Amino acid sequence: MTAMTKKTIMAAALLAAGIIALYGTYQFRQERLTPGRLKAVDLARERVARAEQAEQTAGEKKPEAAPKADIATTDRRPEEPLSLNEVKETPDTFNVQFHTTAGDFVVNFKSEWSPLGVERVYKLVKTGYYDDCIFFRVVPGFVVQWGIASEPAKTMTWLENKLPAEKPKQSNARGRVTFAMSPAGADTRSAQLFINLADNTFLDEMGFGPVGEVVKGMDVVEKLNPKYKEAPTGEQENIMKMGNAFLERQFPGLDRIVWAAVIEDKAPAAPAQGK
Repeated sequence: MTAMTKKTIMAAALLAAGIIALYGTYQFRQERLTPGRLKAVDLARERVARAEQAEQTAGEKKPEAAPKADIATTDRRPEEPLSLNEVKETPDTFNVQFHTTAGDFVVNFKSEWSPLGVERVYKLVKTGYYDDCIFFRVVPGFVVQWGIASEPAKTMTWLENKLPAEKPKQSNARGRVTFAMSPAGADTRSAQLFINLADNTFLDEMGFGPVGEVVKGMDVVEKLNPKYKEAPTGEQENIMKMGNAFLERQFPGLDRIVWAAVIEDKAPAAPAQGK
């Protein structure tokens, strides 16, 4: 084989290798960078950028300090729970402090709004029923709900003792506290309460009558964990059967009431609609 022939063969081989390499590169780009894939990549980059921007903004935004309240903030209950037989006559008006994992809020209850409902709340609080209750329904712009006891036996005691219906005397304005009811009607009230996070006046005609209103710490109510929103509401039967054990397993991280106690019998001047 002559030197010229060898050079020709080498040149041809190099040319072929170059063509194969170019084709391979073309194929790689065709397979992995199609217009559809390019668009998906761009969308993913945009999502990442938005997430990073949101995280940065959240980091820069400092939470407002909650106003100091002239109420106890210790995890130790200010008074020991009573037996039902030890609970005295219900005052015409009284304040209940709810010490929660998110902070403290105070509700003023008025017997004139709902004599039977307010008497029930007084007994529940005095006997420690609401201690360790989890806020299982937190829907921003609608309601915060609680009242299924930490232990099934406690729930059943009151669930079997329904309250007769009472005609609503107040509207479900923001900050008002109302008994929850089943679709069966107004005589199904037992122990569950909810706080209106907005003016839910449409509930008035459905028979939901407020029994009190938040007078301090509405900002605390509005920062209770809303992660699961309505999801736990459909699991109430399981929550009643298993108590907190079910919620802690299926919906971890929800805020709860550490304790609830009557702190005074006289209402502050005005409700805390924006505080």
